[in-house]
Amino acid sequence: MFDLSKILVAAFDIENALKGQAAGRLKLVLKIILVAAIATAPLYVFGESFDLSYLWKVVMINGGTALAAMALLLLVHRGHVRLVSALAVWGLLALISWLAATNGEPIHVNVVNFVLVLVTANLLLRTRGVVLVAFACAIAMTGIAYHLAPVTKGPEGNEVFVETIVQFLPQFILIALLLIVTSRDRGTTTSPKVTPSP
Repeated sequence: MFDLSKILVAAFDIENALKGQAAGRLKLVLKIILVAAIATAPLYVFGESFDLSYLWKVVMINGGTALAAMALLLLVHRGHVRLVSALAVWGLLALISWLAATNGEPIHVNVVNFVLVLVTANLLLRTRGVVLVAFACAIAMTGIAYHLAPVTKGPEGNEVFVETIVQFLPQFILIALLLIVTSRDRGTTTSPKVTPSP
């Protein structure tokens, strides 16, 4: 005969353990983003030959990202794990989309940044969230490619756009599918197999 109180206690302990794992993973991701924002700032400034106008942009973007990561870490400490997970992923997607749309580079140069968003989503969100992020990234990249493709009249313009899309979209979709298929729908954490005590 099962002891109902032990089963309820075990279920409660499992839920707390899963929340603790999710919070720990989220804190680690946010700390990595914080360190990356600070560590890459000098590299970006050096890469642009210390151009003062670019320096201001790096300070704003990298500094803003570092401050946002610190603010999100505070929210995690207050127990808002699911909210912060969503804010981190969608905020990163918004930032990367804006940068890709305004830096003037061909979209395939920026695809690695969208893969970063996808990997982050896979770490922090449920499978359904990862699928939504994958669609959002694909739509953003296609829209940016269309916007940045050289304006050419007639069939040549369409050809330039299609060639641009072919350079990144199939590989990105493959990466998304591999992440989605190989991950379990685990909320914000992987659920361990637990056998309640008799």
